[in-house]
Amino acid sequence: MQARGDWLPRSMAVNRLDFRRSAGFLCIALLLLAVHALVIVYIAPPDDETASAIVTLIENLLATACLGVAARRANGSSRVVWALSATGLLVWAAVNTCWLIRHTTDPLGPISALLAFSYRLYAVPLSFALFLKANDRIRSSPNLLLDALQTSLVVTLVFAGLFYVPTQHMSDHTRLVFATKLGDLINLMLLAAYSLRWRFEASRGMRRIYVRILFFLVAYTVVSLVGNRVELLPMSIHPRWIELFWSLPYLFAGVLAITWRPQSDDETILLVRNPFGSRVAENLVLALLVLAIDLLADSLEGAWHRWGNVAVALSILIYAFRLTSTQRSLEREVQDRQAAENDVRATHEQLEGLLAEAHSRENELQKLGELVRLVQSCLSEDEACAVIAEGVQHLLPESSGAVYSVSMLESAHVVASWGTEPPSASSFLLDQCWAARTTHIHSTIRNNSAVRCLHLTPEANRAAMCVPLRTQNELVGLMVLVCNHEQVSEGEPVPADLRRAKILLEAVAAHISPALTNLRLRQSLRDQAVRDSLTGLFNRRYMEETLDREVRRAIRRNRPLSVLMLDLDHFKRYNDRYGHAAGDTVLRRVGTFLHSRIRAEDIACRYGGEEFVVILPEATLEVAVQRAEEIRAGIKQLKIIHDARALDHITASIGLVSASAEISEGSSLLRAADVALYQSKENGRDRVTVAGGVLTSAHSFGASSED
Repeated sequence: MQARGDWLPRSMAVNRLDFRRSAGFLCIALLLLAVHALVIVYIAPPDDETASAIVTLIENLLATACLGVAARRANGSSRVVWALSATGLLVWAAVNTCWLIRHTTDPLGPISALLAFSYRLYAVPLSFALFLKANDRIRSSPNLLLDALQTSLVVTLVFAGLFYVPTQHMSDHTRLVFATKLGDLINLMLLAAYSLRWRFEASRGMRRIYVRILFFLVAYTVVSLVGNRVELLPMSIHPRWIELFWSLPYLFAGVLAITWRPQSDDETILLVRNPFGSRVAENLVLALLVLAIDLLADSLEGAWHRWGNVAVALSILIYAFRLTSTQRSLEREVQDRQAAENDVRATHEQLEGLLAEAHSRENELQKLGELVRLVQSCLSEDEACAVIAEGVQHLLPESSGAVYSVSMLESAHVVASWGTEPPSASSFLLDQCWAARTTHIHSTIRNNSAVRCLHLTPEANRAAMCVPLRTQNELVGLMVLVCNHEQVSEGEPVPADLRRAKILLEAVAAHISPALTNLRLRQSLRDQAVRDSLTGLFNRRYMEETLDREVRRAIRRNRPLSVLMLDLDHFKRYNDRYGHAAGDTVLRRVGTFLHSRIRAEDIACRYGGEEFVVILPEATLEVAVQRAEEIRAGIKQLKIIHDARALDHITASIGLVSASAEISEGSSLLRAADVALYQSKENGRDRVTVAGGVLTSAHSFGASSED
C-alpha cells in the first residue's frame, strides 16, 4: 500500500520535513524559554540558581543538536564549519555542567575565575574554522592539522601568559574581573576575525554560513558584555532576569542552524583572487601565529619561560613542516596541471584526429552518394560497371581492381578495371570465387590461407577482397579489389586501411547492387520488347522503327543506306524432315551467325518465320553486295548439330536494296528488298539479287520449287 506522502516529489517531501523540524524546534525553544521564566519568577527561591542552570543546560544541548542537524545537511568544508560550531557549544555544555556541579556542592561560594575564563574556550573550535576554505586543493588534511596545532599553542599561551600566570597573585574578585575583561576581548577579536573572513571569502555557500556565525557572535558578545557587568554587582541588587538573558545566545544559535539549508549555487565563486596574493596572505597569517607565540612566551616569567621557549621551538617546527607541506602540495599541483595539460593536449590531438576522420567519412559519403546517383542514371550494365570502377578508384585511390559481370552460364567476365595492377583474370567460373559461393565479402589477407579464391594470381602477395553484388537471391556482379598492402601472417592484427577498405566496399555493394539489378531488369524487359527470344536478334517491330529512323538520318546526312532481306531455302522441307526442334536449332544458329558477322552499327532482325532483315547504315551498294555474298556463303558452310547428330547444310536467298531518290522510305525499301528476294528464289535460290535487276553470280541448290 502506498504511504501517505509517497505521491509528493522527493524535494517537496524533504522541504516539508525540514519545515516540520524548524517549527518543532521553535516550539520547543519557546516552551523552554517560558519554563525558564516560570522557574526564575515563581518556582525557584531567590537565592537558588540550580533549577535555572538545569534549564539553561537543556537549552544548550538543544542548540547543539540543531547545529548537528545543520552539519548533517552540509557537505565538504561547510559540514566541518558546522561541526566545529557544534563543538564550541559542547564546550559551553561542559562548562555549564561544571558550574552546576560546583553550585550544587557549594551554593554560597564565589564564581571561580578559571570557570569564568573557560566559557571563552568556545573560541578554540571557531578559530579552527577560520582556516577552512571551500574547494581548496592546496590545503590538505595534514596542513589543517598543523594549523590546528599552531592555533592550540596560541590558545594555550594566551591562557597561560595572559590569564593564569598574571592572576596568581591577585584576589578572587580581581581575578574574576580580569577574566571577564579578557573574555570580552577574545569575543571582540573573534568577531573581527570572522568579519574579515566573511569579507574576503569567495564561495557563496561559505559566506552564507559565516554570516550566520557572525550574527551569533554579535548576539553573544552583547549578552556577554551586559551579563558580565551585571554578574559583578552585589547579590542584593543582582536582577533575576539576567539568568533568562544568558539563555538567548543558545536559542539564537539553534534558530540560525535549524533554518539553514544548502543551496544549489553554494559552489559559485563570487570573487576571483590572485593566487600569489592569496598564498602570501596565508603565509603571513602563519608567520603572525609564530610571532604571537614568541611574544606570549616572552611574557612568561620564571619556570614558565622555559615552557614558553619549548612552545616557540615547537611552533617554528610546525611552521617549517607547514611550509614544506605547502611546497610539496604546490609541486604536486604543478605536476597535476602538467599532467592535465598533457591530457588536454592528447585529447585535442585525438579530437583533431576524430575531426579529420569525420571529414574523411563525410567526403567518402559524398563520393558514395555521387556514385550511387551516377549508377542509377546509367543506361546499360557496361556503362554502370565503368562508373563503379571509376567511383571505387576515387574512394580507394591506392588500390587496383575490376568489376565483373555475371552471366547466366555461371561465369564472370571483366567489364571495367582500374589501378596499376588490376586482377589478371579476364573471366572465371563462379565456383572459383568464395564471395560468389558464400554471398558475402571474402578477404584474402592472411598468408597461406586455405580459403583463397582460385581466380586470383597465386604468386601475388597482395591482400585482395572479393565483393558480391547481389540483391536477394540474384548475383549480378562481382568486385575484386587488389590492395596496395602485403598479406599479413597469422596472429598479426589486420591493418586499419584494410578494415576501412572492407567497410567502404560493403557500403558500395549495398548501395549499387539494387541499381545494377534494376539495370539488368530494365535490359531484360527491353530485350523482351525488342528482341526475338529464339534467335536473340531484334524483332520486326524494332526493325521497322529503326529503319525509318536510319532512312531519315541517311537522307539528312546524305549518307548511303542498304537493306538485306534473307530467307532460308526449303525451310519447310527441313522442318518436315528433321522436326520443328531441329528447325529451331537452325534458326538459332543462323541468328548467332548473323550477330557475329555484322558491325556494331548494323542491325540484324528476325522479320518473321525463316526470314531475316539486316540494315547496313552508311554501306554503299558495292559494299552491301560484298557483305551479302559473305553472309550467303557463311550460312551455306554452317555446321548444324542437333541431338548429337549433324544436319544437312542449309542455303539462303538474299534480296538487296540501297536507298535512293526513288526509294526513300522504310516501307518502300522493304518492298523492294522483298521483290529482289523473290527474284533470287525464282532464279534458283542460294543467290543475292539487287533490286533493279542487278544479279550477282549464284549457285543453285536443289530444285527451284518454292518452300
